[in-house]
Amino acid sequence: MNISYNWLKDYIEFNWTADELAKRLTSCGLKVEKVESLPMFGDFLLEAEVTTNRADCLSMVGVAREVATVLGKTIKDPVKEATLRWETLKISKQETLSVDISSKESCHRYTGQIIKNVQVAKSPEWLIKRITSVGLRAINNIVDITNFVLMETGQPLHAFDSDLIQGNSIYVRFAKEGETIKTLDGIERKLSNNFLVIADKNTPLALAGIIGGTGSEVTENTKNVFLESAMFNPVLIRNTGRSIGLSTDSSYRFERGVDPGCVLGGLRRAALLISEIAGGKIVGKTLDEGKKPLKPKKILFNCKWAGNFLGKNIKPQSARKIFKGLGFDIKTVSREKLYVSIPPRRQDIYTAQGLCEEVARISGYDIFKSTLPVTNFRDTLSVEKISIVRQDTLLSGDEDYVFLKNIRIYLSDIGLYEAYTYSLHSLQTVQNCGIDKNIVVSVLNPLSSEQGVLRPTIIPGILSGVSRNLNRGIEGVRLFEVGHCYIKDDGYIKKVEKICIGVSGRTQKNWKEKQRQIDIFDLKGILISLLGYLKIENINFTKSEFHMFEEEMCWNIEHGGKHLGYLGRVKKSVACLFQIDIDVWMVELDIDSIKSNINKNIVFTELPKYPSVTRDISFVIDKKIAVQDVTECVKKNANDFIENVFVFDEYKGKQVFGKKKSLALSIVYRSKNKTLTDKEVDDMHNGVKDNIVKQLGVQIR
Repeated sequence: MNISYNWLKDYIEFNWTADELAKRLTSCGLKVEKVESLPMFGDFLLEAEVTTNRADCLSMVGVAREVATVLGKTIKDPVKEATLRWETLKISKQETLSVDISSKESCHRYTGQIIKNVQVAKSPEWLIKRITSVGLRAINNIVDITNFVLMETGQPLHAFDSDLIQGNSIYVRFAKEGETIKTLDGIERKLSNNFLVIADKNTPLALAGIIGGTGSEVTENTKNVFLESAMFNPVLIRNTGRSIGLSTDSSYRFERGVDPGCVLGGLRRAALLISEIAGGKIVGKTLDEGKKPLKPKKILFNCKWAGNFLGKNIKPQSARKIFKGLGFDIKTVSREKLYVSIPPRRQDIYTAQGLCEEVARISGYDIFKSTLPVTNFRDTLSVEKISIVRQDTLLSGDEDYVFLKNIRIYLSDIGLYEAYTYSLHSLQTVQNCGIDKNIVVSVLNPLSSEQGVLRPTIIPGILSGVSRNLNRGIEGVRLFEVGHCYIKDDGYIKKVEKICIGVSGRTQKNWKEKQRQIDIFDLKGILISLLGYLKIENINFTKSEFHMFEEEMCWNIEHGGKHLGYLGRVKKSVACLFQIDIDVWMVELDIDSIKSNINKNIVFTELPKYPSVTRDISFVIDKKIAVQDVTECVKKNANDFIENVFVFDEYKGKQVFGKKKSLALSIVYRSKNKTLTDKEVDDMHNGVKDNIVKQLGVQIR
């Protein structure tokens, strides 16, 4: 937003220099990036960055209101003045145009006014000076007035030569397939049936909210003008502008939402200026079709609560002064409580927290002193106790935020780094990764070919992060991300939340062991640690297939027969797409599946009273049989006396012939009720041997 220092003074008196004005505006949230001297106008130009939620500041009056609030003054409001003057006008009741709006969702409101017998000429010097000071080009008095009111109030307008409008009606409709229009920039444009146009009975006259057409433009031969002021659907205007590759001062404001209360007021302001400057006569009834401005939203503001929320006491009189300066109506409920009415132009405020932000930014963020947060009792607990407390809060109520935050904290605590990657990818990248294009969600108007589809998986993003780190000399990469993915499911777009972990490179250097390549067991350890933290135990890993993992190095992660995700080694062909030439191990988990499998009933288990006995067993087995199948078979055949089973040796070599391998297990036996005798342990151990021989065909060594 370009702000003229001198022009701003037309609405509010202040003594600040241009640099002081820039600092004041920046301090209250309207960041001024540049102050430029304009010697030819004796003026200064301030370039301000206006966030998308503050469309009300895309006008000189809007900026003046901010200044007035800081100073505790009131502005000179040209729209209010125009409305008061309009009520005193004697306007002839001759026949005028009518309007037909085909889609009320596309055009929320449409107003128009006929002005006859205008004298199109060069604008007066003061008007030229005002619009050129903010970077606009002077054309003629009619067009210059519409641009002046646009910059003054933020309400876009358009002037048509009413004698060139065929028929007695204006049609706000979607373009017909094959229709064309030559716009004011001299380009012949082919229209699509999702483009909203302003048309007469024969042809389109303008692309609604964006640019007019040459067929009805105001020229030096124009005698009668039809002035338009409307409110269009922001999404529709944005999509049309991107489709044709055109952004104008009008479309920029329509895309962010104009003030519903200024649609008619802006029309009247411009019509009165035309009658004064161009000598025109306002005739006929004003067109006004569509939704009228809604009643202001009312929000209860408690000053005591706001003080606690902001961390500084808020005096009721200070809050009233700020709200009054911003143009909010106030009704006092009690000394501390106010009912604040939010005008339609401030569509960004809909909660008491929003009002707190207004108080904070106008007061100045620098008045809020830095303080330490209140100590939570969790901070004084040991690591083990913190883990338990967090577990208790994971799924209390609907605390999804707390749940995911605890996952992020835990993964960070065990040595992983959180990544934030793009949710948009190119279709080519997704297809090269082997993802079925039928499940991919495409973006209708992508900013570039590299951002054409929404990600169906986080894996490509993590691979980009792994590649970036490896290329910059990081020996061992350990990344994770928690985020949304999007897929097509039976014609609907489904949003799913996932956790993705990727590791690659070499282990960290330490005095105890030599560096080695990170492998599947490093990632499996991270996964089991995370799931154990979430109280998901007894995880099963079964051979599976996943489009991005190698067939022999891909496992399905299950708990109680339910799928949680996939774990495996990324295919070489996929890794090469990201310039990675070493192994990358990854796991991707579905958040909803994890939540549904969390054990919420944590039961205390008494420490064992009786000693354990360990027996080893060694055997030869087929390579295709998974170790997990062996350990499960062992546990099933000893009732409740087997406490643990783990592999302590595996051998594949010349000593074992064919497609076999040698395994050695340690089995821990313990009774909860007594001390086991050697004979009881030997009997159980022999039974285990017999069962695995029968069920798995092993050869005991």
